[in-house]
Amino acid sequence: MLLVAAICVSLIEGSPRALPGVALGSPVLLHAERVLALVGVVIAALSVLVQAARGRLPVELSTSGLRYEAEAADDVRSGGSTNPALAHRPAS
Repeated sequence: MLLVAAICVSLIEGSPRALPGVALGSPVLLHAERVLALVGVVIAALSVLVQAARGRLPVELSTSGLRYEAEAADDVRSGGSTNPALAHRPAS
């Protein structure tokens, strides 16, 4: 149902006269990219809402994703980090 809704939204919006470079000159590719972007945003929003309904709100947003308070507290207790960029850093 989400996929059908995203396709409908993209078709209703139509194609601009000058297609953006990311569409590579193809209106079909432009619609496919729009659909994928809309589906991704909706899934991300729904996952945050589901976790919020369970009483868990994100405390950090990074390139590796969302991080919740329980995960952050576990890292503090163990003295480690789930962030690969920080995991191999020598202690000062």
